[in-house]
Amino acid sequence: MTSRISALLFLICSSLSFVIALSGCWEVDEGAKVNRDSLKAARDSANARTKDTVVRTEFEGLYNYEISGSTFRDCRHPDSVYIVVDASGKLKSQFEKVFPSSNVYGSIVAKVKGILVPTVEQKFKDKYPKTIKVTEVIQVDKKNFNNTCVPYDFWVFGNEPNWTLQISRKEGIIDLQDLAGNKNYSFFWNEPKSDSGAIIYSSFNTIRKYAIDIKIKKEKCSDTMSDTEYEYSVTAEITGGKKFKGCAIKGK
Repeated sequence: MTSRISALLFLICSSLSFVIALSGCWEVDEGAKVNRDSLKAARDSANARTKDTVVRTEFEGLYNYEISGSTFRDCRHPDSVYIVVDASGKLKSQFEKVFPSSNVYGSIVAKVKGILVPTVEQKFKDKYPKTIKVTEVIQVDKKNFNNTCVPYDFWVFGNEPNWTLQISRKEGIIDLQDLAGNKNYSFFWNEPKSDSGAIIYSSFNTIRKYAIDIKIKKEKCSDTMSDTEYEYSVTAEITGGKKFKGCAIKGK
């Protein structure tokens, strides 16, 4: 009887030792896996930073010219806006071809070569920590709903007269271009209101002293020039009674 108990105790001890050994191995393996994953994440992060800050020399984005300081919104990182140092000397003239009059709200789509560096000028450092030094302008295009890289609320098209309207919370603008009259009406974006199922945007340009009221309805709307059918109809009115009618594409 005693020998049987001894044998049983031996088996129990042996089993416990085996389980403890396995547990120790599992902990070592799991620890090694965590270390490998951490090292991989660190390498991936370093590679991403290197790709953006060292290798990257071509940029596409929205360029806005201002005497006080021009800016470039990076299409790869739309929340990133840089101060521009234009060593090519060509961006300003390209901007003025699209916007002959001064326009602090307007922007063009630009592909450029250059580098990103820390912003030096104290007045820009807090708002724009990085500066893009442009060495070459590859291509410049007028911004439209197909080539913009920044989300928009609505993009409107109208005929009689010929006009377009961009409404973008992300860019913070409401921009109406009267193509027939060769005029541009620009405003800061304001939160829309709802009225009997319609979406209402209103804004006031404090510099030019004019206002805009826009009503957007979800209903079938046809472009009389191309017979294209849209899902939204739009009416817009500028201070002084100038009215515009058109159809809209809703942004994503």
